[in-house]
Amino acid sequence: MKCSFRPITWCSTLLWSTSGGAAGLQRKGGQQNGSSGLPHIITSNVEHDSPLPEICQRIKRLNRQRERLQILLHTDAAQAVGKIPVHACELGVDYLTIVGHKFYAPRIGALYVNGPGTRTPVYPMLFGGGQERNFRPGTENTPMIAGLGKAADMVTCHLSDYQSHMLTTKLYLEERLKAIFKDKIHFNSNFPGSDVLPNTCNVSILGPTLQERAANALRLSVGRGTTKSDVDAVVEDLRETVQLLENML
Repeated sequence: MKCSFRPITWCSTLLWSTSGGAAGLQRKGGQQNGSSGLPHIITSNVEHDSPLPEICQRIKRLNRQRERLQILLHTDAAQAVGKIPVHACELGVDYLTIVGHKFYAPRIGALYVNGPGTRTPVYPMLFGGGQERNFRPGTENTPMIAGLGKAADMVTCHLSDYQSHMLTTKLYLEERLKAIFKDKIHFNSNFPGSDVLPNTCNVSILGPTLQERAANALRLSVGRGTTKSDVDAVVEDLRETVQLLENML
């Protein structure tokens, strides 16, 4: 068995996160002709959308500036699929990763590649078989692949309904938290002008034994089947737990 490797010179790309949960892209000098890079950015983290389309456009403009410069972009869409619209072509990414169990599919993932092996390079990690276009040997898990496809189809057809239910339930969750904890509650994801996912709520509860926001931050997520009764039960459990901790002083 013979394996071939091609050297790659990476360009220097800086990604950062702002206080509003967004991200930025900046090119740093020193790239040479023929260099390439693979920046990675998540489509959305557990609370916020990212300005991925804008970053893609910046990378495209950067690629046009240098004849042989090639920057490929990968995005992790695990937290986004099933919560917000995700269109690989519209995003303009070269690679996109999804994870099935994040949108009620089997525990299997998939990698989207824009022009695999032609426009966008893909190299096998394992060798020995011709399955999956010679990129990965081994028998495919057909039932789980079919389940992933069906779940993706359901997301495509019913996303607006899923979003509406999750957002309504999340807003009810936030109302109940405010009613129970009043000025002790701090919502860590509510930044002006920031797009927030419809299903997640990141909070900190401040009190005598719970002082640091980051140290006691909680991420509460609702799903397609979450009911107001479920929310009431969780908030009550949380109230009892906080009271127990405060009584330990």
